Amino acid sequence: MVPNSLRSLVAVTTLFATLFTTLAGAECAKANPDGAVRSIAFTSDRKSTTGSLDIYLMDADGRGASEMLTDTPAASLMPAWSADGTRIAFVRSGLTGIPGIYHMDANSPNETPLLTVLLFNTDPAWFPGGRKIVFSRSENIYMATLNAGGNSKPIRLTRNTNADRQPAVSPSGRKIAFASDRDGDFDIYLMNAGPESKTNRPVKLTRNQVDDFTPDWSPEGERIAFSHDTEGGREIYVMKAAPRSQDTNPPRNLTGDPADDSDPTWSPDGELIAFTSDRTGDDDIWRMRADGTDPTNLTRSPSSTDLQPAWRPLP
Repeated sequence: MVPNSLRSLVAVTTLFATLFTTLAGAECAKANPDGAVRSIAFTSDRKSTTGSLDIYLMDADGRGASEMLTDTPAASLMPAWSADGTRIAFVRSGLTGIPGIYHMDANSPNETPLLTVLLFNTDPAWFPGGRKIVFSRSENIYMATLNAGGNSKPIRLTRNTNADRQPAVSPSGRKIAFASDRDGDFDIYLMNAGPESKTNRPVKLTRNQVDDFTPDWSPEGERIAFSHDTEGGREIYVMKAAPRSQDTNPPRNLTGDPADDSDPTWSPDGELIAFTSDRTGDDDIWRMRADGTDPTNLTRSPSSTDLQPAWRPLP
């Protein structure tokens, strides 16, 4: 016969074990909804008292209140996560109207300017090590090293008389995808992560008569999601991140919706893609599986503009 005191001890131990498991499971679900990381940064005017855009943070499942990370009369937009998920680079359009690039700690948003010279600096993206960024400056792609004593002089990577924009660094840090109109309309190009030269010429990945833009690498570095203009609107496509693969394995339309869908960003596990869509009449942040199924509206904000999602990497 089991003593009553032992029965009580077992009951209490079981209760605490159940409670611990429940709380741990809830915390895990909060940290990793649908197996993905916990949050998405995005651009919105939802809480602004001046009508300006700011950077916000929300759970990756769209539940709960969003957190406002910036709050200034000047627009803050184009959030980009460092590879360790601790910092966000973004564009601040100052009172002069000339955009500069800033960064902040996602857990304690103390803003620090990175590039504020009197030139148009936009489209920031981080290299994996967190010491370098690429960005667009006056319609070309540049790279800068971030130093404690002051940032290095940016190095110009592309040489285009038209426009090179929206660079995206591969997970390995060896390649850069970007949008360029060097052949007439905007296409997605690929180059080694260094200055354009005779031995490092950008290679065209898409070959369309309409614009392709906003490339984003999948976590394993084998696929690129991007926005594609159509006669009826914009769609999210995905393709192999390799030249010539489009001949036998052409880019695939993931959205197929009459609305405008753009700004794709992969979840850290590669299972989901968040994007901007106006399929409800206003720009909202949506999420779908990487095969295009199960589209879900995350922000559901009919009175505001939500766009430019950036999925937080795993720490």
